Amino acid sequence: MKKFLLLGALASMCFVSCSEDEKVVPPLDIPSTLNSSSVKKVFSYDGMNVDVSSITFEVLSAINSNKGEVYEAEMEMTLPASIRTETTSVTYNPFKFKVRAISTEEQITFSGNCLHGIGNVKLSVEGLYQQNIGWDTLRVNLIREAPQATFAGKTYELALNEETFDLAEIGDNDNITEWNEPLPLIQYAKDGMGKYMSYLQDKTQNAVYQFTFQADGNLVIQKRNSQMQGFETLPGRFKYYLADGEIGFIEVEKAFATEFMKLLTANENATPHGLFETTYLFEDILTIPFCYRDKGTALWLAVGDKTGLKNMNRILLDWRATATEYYNIDESDPLSFVYMEWNKSENYRDQLWWKLNEK
Repeated sequence: MKKFLLLGALASMCFVSCSEDEKVVPPLDIPSTLNSSSVKKVFSYDGMNVDVSSITFEVLSAINSNKGEVYEAEMEMTLPASIRTETTSVTYNPFKFKVRAISTEEQITFSGNCLHGIGNVKLSVEGLYQQNIGWDTLRVNLIREAPQATFAGKTYELALNEETFDLAEIGDNDNITEWNEPLPLIQYAKDGMGKYMSYLQDKTQNAVYQFTFQADGNLVIQKRNSQMQGFETLPGRFKYYLADGEIGFIEVEKAFATEFMKLLTANENATPHGLFETTYLFEDILTIPFCYRDKGTALWLAVGDKTGLKNMNRILLDWRATATEYYNIDESDPLSFVYMEWNKSENYRDQLWWKLNEK
């Protein structure tokens, strides 16, 4: 009887041991799991999410592996987009990150930095893959770190009047004798931009704008026109960040960018393309570059960048041909002389500067 009990106990122990062995689950294989077409992939930034099926991962070096499966690795993650990587030229590179990934039997986590950036902007990611009932999900969260602006925390006001533009940089006081014209170039700039200002004042009802550059990167824009008692805050998403000491970027919703371009060009069919770009993977959030000069109580901004390809020069060229009610090329075309100067190689990157006064 004792012998029978002993055998029974041994059998019971064996059963328990074998059952426990069967419950041992190895970590998830990182590359096959993350690259699986059955995984729902979500890209996130600043509270915004978009499904992106074509996020891919390539193993650079396996740190922990067994029988062909990888449980920890250095990897390259590629997102289906290109990002601008130069401030002085329109240069783009693939949106790639070097990440370190580690897996357990239930999830995969990773983090790392972008292989490219623009200026002093740092982009990094944190990722989490989890097995869920119905659909396994990979979430990739983008983190952006940018230099703090000297004008962060301040509010500036833009009034549309004769002091709005800095026209001194457009030309000096020499007569443009090479075209047999008797007046200084600055006079033609004033005449042409005076017509543009009349147009803006009319279309905005003599609006005054206030821009508050919050320390957290939010930009609050308020507007008051001649029909309003006080300022109203423009609805929508407005974010800003700096790349270096001369250039920054503002993110807005596509609908606002479209209306902004219509206003600047006087063209109801205008689109934001060319001046604005898609923000990372979000088609409805666009980014516009701007240059800045912080001069204490005055903040000078130039729409666009320093390349000569994305700035107000081209905006004015479109406006000049479209706003016939305000600018008749056949009767008077002072801006044509300004463009002759802007088109010279030494002046190609010159910009039009807007003056904002600190409140």
